[in-house]
Amino acid sequence: MAASTLMVVCRYREDVDWLRPYAAQTILYDKGGQEPPAVAPLLREYHAVPNIGRDFHAYLTFILDHYDALPDTVFFCQAMWSDHHLLAEHVRDACLHGAPIPPWTVAYNPSFTLAEWKGTLQQTGMTLDEFWTRMLPEVPPPADGTLTVWWGGFSVVPRDRIRRLPREVYARLRGTMDHSAPEAAHFLERMWYSMFYAPLTARTCEEQNVT
Repeated sequence: MAASTLMVVCRYREDVDWLRPYAAQTILYDKGGQEPPAVAPLLREYHAVPNIGRDFHAYLTFILDHYDALPDTVFFCQAMWSDHHLLAEHVRDACLHGAPIPPWTVAYNPSFTLAEWKGTLQQTGMTLDEFWTRMLPEVPPPADGTLTVWWGGFSVVPRDRIRRLPREVYARLRGTMDHSAPEAAHFLERMWYSMFYAPLTARTCEEQNVT
């Protein structure tokens, strides 16, 4: 992995021994509620955290805690990346070379909800479009019916892309996820790429001095 890249991994009781070659450049957020994994002492940072907010609560926590001292590039990754077989090659390239994770392009469904989710779910009471408009007004939802998405939040994001939004935006979004299975995290999965790469509103550009 490039020296200027930091890997941020969210874990829930998965085997993370695969992190050993990258331990010095890895921050692990552990939601499993068990003893730390054997690799923990080798990691750059190890945090045992409550099991809330799925992976995105951990990613947002990292951004908030390191906003003023971000590395050149951040690789956000789930601990069990092998479950996502379509991503396996890209995850290996990101680990070894800091290569970008290619996003998917899908149809944007503004009325998307998780009303039929199996198990306990913290509902937002909103559709995806309503949530997006209310919680991320700095980045408008897609207007052309096409959504670019990083499934699972697997992403390699440069520092300047993260800092184009102020810290309070990330705090606002993290505040929507205080449950082990929040619908908001599934919404954020669909918003993650756009947060960093979709056009900002004219007002946000002016406030952030972005051209």
